[in-house]
Amino acid sequence: MLTIYSDDHHLHHGRCELMDGQLMPCFEMPSRADHVLQRVQYRNLGPVEVPQDFGLGPIQRVHDRDYLEFFKGAWARWTEFGTDGDLLPYTWPARTLRRIMPTSLHGQLGYYSFDGGAPITAGTWQAAYSAAQVALTAQAVIQRGARSAFALCRPPGHHAASDLMGGYCYLNNAAIAAQAFLDQGHKKVAILDVDYHHGNGTQSIFYPRSDVLFTSIHGHPEAEFPFFLGYEDELGEGRAKASTSTTRCPPARMGHLECRAGPGLQRDREVRRRHCRRVPGRRYLQRRSHLPVQARQPGLPGDGRAHREARQADAVRDGRRLRSRRNRHQCRERSRRF
Repeated sequence: MLTIYSDDHHLHHGRCELMDGQLMPCFEMPSRADHVLQRVQYRNLGPVEVPQDFGLGPIQRVHDRDYLEFFKGAWARWTEFGTDGDLLPYTWPARTLRRIMPTSLHGQLGYYSFDGGAPITAGTWQAAYSAAQVALTAQAVIQRGARSAFALCRPPGHHAASDLMGGYCYLNNAAIAAQAFLDQGHKKVAILDVDYHHGNGTQSIFYPRSDVLFTSIHGHPEAEFPFFLGYEDELGEGRAKASTSTTRCPPARMGHLECRAGPGLQRDREVRRRHCRRVPGRRYLQRRSHLPVQARQPGLPGDGRAHREARQADAVRDGRRLRSRRNRHQCRERSRRF
């Protein structure tokens, strides 16, 4: 399998993010992509190539032009203040405020952000631009007939909406690649998002559209970031609300399988029983269609108590299964003796 990778991601290395009431070192850092690249090479998964440059055109098909202009020029405006620290927002247009575009840098940064986890540095624009080119290059490889390609994108993108940055994301790489497929003649594209946190940006971009199926497997937003999107009743709007098919992807139906904790665990079991079936001999569930759905999340850093409770609940279920198997074995042993 071909891997597309750009060293430009090293240009983006934020010093801090706002987390748990304090400024902390950024969890999203260059070593993450470096580690993935090392494993790709160690496992000999295939050649690694640099991306082609497709320009701004495909990015503008997804992202608002004013947003791109602001993002590209934000660092130069920030350095005019005589500072070299990360550019982070500190105010946002909340519910009781007007949705108006300020003229100041900090006002516009708050307008185009939804959290304090996407610092802008001197190299952030170039790193994000190159990550989009990585995704577009992998898309072009598939378009030419390859069965698979791995786009090693950093910064990531699924929290970025058409005119919004946040959650370490600035440009939505998956959405840009999906739109490129559509622009090149494909009628429908499916996106399966398996990150522990909901891809709010990807969902918002394609929510009213019937040409893209967005399916997300994520921690429930009642307890997990991004909190304000990714609930069960979000199924698309307008023409994007279509009937579900059990044999092929339903057009633009937003599907969710949440990892719930605490009181929500029972409801999660009901969701799985109703919409999924267990595949014999395998540790995952499968939708009653051809889309595979992973039942358990890997040990990624979570957002606190909900993640720990989910792991504890899994341990309890595993213990019950083990005791059940042990009891069956003991019964068989007794029957042999008599």
